[in-house]
Amino acid sequence: MRNEKVDNKLNKIRQVREPYGIYMGGISIVVFPKVYPTSELSELICECMDDPNFGIRKGDRVLDYGTGTGFLAVQAALRGATVVATDINPYAVKCAQENAHLHSVSSRITIREGDGFSPLRSDEKFDIIVAELPWDCAHAEDVVELSMYDPEFHMRKILFKNALEVLQPHGRIFMTYARFIQQRYPIEQFGESFIYRVVRERVIKGEPHYAYLINPAPAINLRTASTES
Repeated sequence: MRNEKVDNKLNKIRQVREPYGIYMGGISIVVFPKVYPTSELSELICECMDDPNFGIRKGDRVLDYGTGTGFLAVQAALRGATVVATDINPYAVKCAQENAHLHSVSSRITIREGDGFSPLRSDEKFDIIVAELPWDCAHAEDVVELSMYDPEFHMRKILFKNALEVLQPHGRIFMTYARFIQQRYPIEQFGESFIYRVVRERVIKGEPHYAYLINPAPAINLRTASTES
């Protein structure tokens, strides 16, 4: 369903003609035209990255699913991870490449253009997937609108259908979600083989937002481990 707030945000994105900089999560990044700008919501994922119990450890492999500006990919790389970042928007891919270069982490980040998990190699496995997905389910006219609308929940369905295949047995997902979206489309409905836990919460522009830690259910972990052995 189309959302007035979302459409207003998209109109602002379309008005951008030149790259501009923003400061978020302790770093400066550049935002290219036709790219969704990193928001305060991304800082919740950064807090997850730093958690001593389930955060990033040096040498972890991270998938940034829908990288946008590349902000989360850069943050993960700065923490010692090796990152694969994907996006369907070619303008976002170029933007992410620029931000990786600006922070001297290009050697730690592989950025690929494509839909869903199609840019991934069949043998790639990850310790962590970070995902900030489009807000609502509605038709998208172009790649710019795909940053905020997820037709038929395409990105969510692909993520939860394929996550078990690409996650290590101890792997986990960091994902943000607004409360008003959770009330309409509970994230749990997209994947029954996972355990969902809210680990961070922040009120942004008057609306509560959550960061979820999502783990494969124990039975799934055991089955995956026995299959690999």
